[in-house]
Amino acid sequence: MATLFLSTAAMSRALQSTAASRVARMRFYLLTSLGFLGYLHGACAIFVVILSLVSFAVAQLAAGCKHGAASIWACNLGLLLAARLGNGFRFARVAGVLAPLDAHRGVVRWEICFNLSVLRMLSYSLDLHWRRLHLASGVHCRQVGQSPSAPRAGVARWRQQAALPGDADYGLLPCLAYVLYVPLYLAGPIITFQDFAWQLRRGVPASVRAIVRYAARFAADWACLELLTHCLYFNSIAKHQIGMRFRSFGLRYGALEMAMSAFWVLCFMWLKFAVIWRFFRLAALLDGVDPPENMRRCFANNYDLEGFWRGWHSSYNQWLVRYMYVPLGGSTRRVWIIWPIFFFVALWHDLEWRLMSWAWLVCLAFLPEMAAKQWARSQRFDAWRHTMAFRHACAAAAAVNIAALMAANLAGYVIGLDGLKELLVGMLVNSRFVVATLATFWSAANLMLLLREREARQTHAE
Repeated sequence: MATLFLSTAAMSRALQSTAASRVARMRFYLLTSLGFLGYLHGACAIFVVILSLVSFAVAQLAAGCKHGAASIWACNLGLLLAARLGNGFRFARVAGVLAPLDAHRGVVRWEICFNLSVLRMLSYSLDLHWRRLHLASGVHCRQVGQSPSAPRAGVARWRQQAALPGDADYGLLPCLAYVLYVPLYLAGPIITFQDFAWQLRRGVPASVRAIVRYAARFAADWACLELLTHCLYFNSIAKHQIGMRFRSFGLRYGALEMAMSAFWVLCFMWLKFAVIWRFFRLAALLDGVDPPENMRRCFANNYDLEGFWRGWHSSYNQWLVRYMYVPLGGSTRRVWIIWPIFFFVALWHDLEWRLMSWAWLVCLAFLPEMAAKQWARSQRFDAWRHTMAFRHACAAAAAVNIAALMAANLAGYVIGLDGLKELLVGMLVNSRFVVATLATFWSAANLMLLLREREARQTHAE
C-alpha cells in the first residue's frame, strides 16, 4: 500500500506542473480511485459509486431549497443505515444472475469504509447548499484571496468556509474526486470539500523539510506502537477479560491492576490511531494535499472533555463544528445540541449499544464541565483567577474529569458497560486507592494547566 501511495503521489505531482492541471489532477484521482476501489472492495466497489451518485443527485436537486439541508441529511443518513443494516448488500438479492459476484467482495468490506464517505458526501452537499443560499440572498461568498496575510490555521479555516467561484467547481468530477480520494479514503483524516477543492486550485504543498520531519514523526510513533504491543499485553487482557481468569486461579487482579490495564489500553488506542492517521496524512502530504492533523495532543495531556475531543479526532471535530454544531445554534444552545451530535457520532461509528452508552456518558460528563467553566468565567472570580489557589481548585475538578473521561472511553471502545461496572466496583472498595488515584490526577492536572499557560504566552508572543 505504501508503494501504491508513493507511485500515485509521484504521478499526481507530475500533473501539477501541466496546463489545466486541476482538471487533469481530478481525472487522475478519479481513475486511480476506481482502480483502488476495485482492488479494495472487488465487485462491491459498484455499491460505493452508486451510493455516491445518489448522494450527488440529491445534493444537486435539494441544495438551495428551503428544506434542502434536511433532505441532504435524511438522504445520507438513510444511505449509511442501509449499508449497515444490509451488511453491505448482496448481489443475489438484486438479481439472481448477479449472484456469482458475491464471491468477489475484495479484501475489505466496503460498508466499513462507507461512514467516512458519508461525511465527505455531506460536506460536499452542504457546502453546495450554503453556496446557493448565499447566491440567492445576494450575499457575496468569501474568497480565500481576500485574506492573504492570515496565519496558516486561519487560512485553513478560511478555505473550509469560502465558497468556490464557479458552478463547475461543484460538478460531478470534483465531487467524486473528493469523495473517493485514495490517500484519505480508508481512514481519513477528514478534510472538507471546499478545503480540498481550494487546495487543488491554488496548491499548498508542504516543503520537503516538513514532509521529512512528519515522516520521522510517523516512524517514531510506529516504533512506539510496536514496542508497546510486543512488551505490554494490557489491551489483550482487557479485551478478553483475563482478570476473571486470574481470580479463578487465586491470582491477584485488584483495583491497581485494573487501573493499570485501563491506562495502558488508552495508551494503545491513542498510538494505534495516531499511526493510522499519520500514515494516511503523510500520503496526502506527498501528493500535495494538506488535510487537518489528528491527535494534536498526547492522550495523557488532557484534563477536560472539550480539549480531549478537539485533540483526539481533531479533523472530525472540525467537521462536526462546521456541519452540526454551528447550524444547530453553536455556543448559545450547546447544552442541548451535544445530545444529537454525540448520538450521531455513536451512530456513525457503528450500530452498537456500547457506543450509545458512550455517547450518553460523554454528554452527562459534559454538563458539569460546561457549568463549572461558565461559573469559573464569571466576574466574581476575576480577582482570584490568577492565584495559586484557583489553579489548585481547577486541578481538583480536572482530576474528577479525567476519571470520568477515562471511564467513558473505556466503556465505549474497550470493555463495555459490564466491564466498566467491574472496574468501578473493584476500585471503590479500596478507598486508599481512590484517594491516591485522584491525587495523581490532581498533580498531573496542575502540570497540564502550567503547560497551557506556557502555550498561551507563546501564542500571544507570536
